[in-house]
Amino acid sequence: MIACSNTIFIGVPVTQAILGERFTSYALLYDVGHVLVFWTLGVYFMQKDGEVNSGREASAFFSWDTLKKLLSPGFIGLIAAILLLAFNVKVFPFALKTFKYLGSLCTPMALIYIGHVIQKTDLKTSGVTKTAFVVTVCCSRRKPALAFLFCYLSGRRAR
Repeated sequence: MIACSNTIFIGVPVTQAILGERFTSYALLYDVGHVLVFWTLGVYFMQKDGEVNSGREASAFFSWDTLKKLLSPGFIGLIAAILLLAFNVKVFPFALKTFKYLGSLCTPMALIYIGHVIQKTDLKTSGVTKTAFVVTVCCSRRKPALAFLFCYLSGRRAR
């Protein structure tokens, strides 16, 4: 599940800050594929692992349950936004301003919540495992290094 981390809360604000509003759609397109992988393969493998560990028979990959899990509220909202853009639906300016204010609250609120959860976690009894350590190192060191390498090899430079 290292590859299926949450990309939208931090990814979109960073994209907006570095590249501007114009490139936000590219970050969102990446997230569509990311969400599809997470809510299909990711959920399937986690569910299969749980079923096998509990002694039950693993369910099929293409099933109604998998489809229901794919249709999460965030994914439905993303598809609705894409449809609104594709059909050039005009939204009232007051609604756009309200949505922009609410959207700008997502990242700070997510970070506050994550900080709260980390602060309340007792590391001595939580059983931090070797796997959790490897996932943390991969997410915080390997991914940025790979992104830097990709940008360097493709000739992209910071402005």
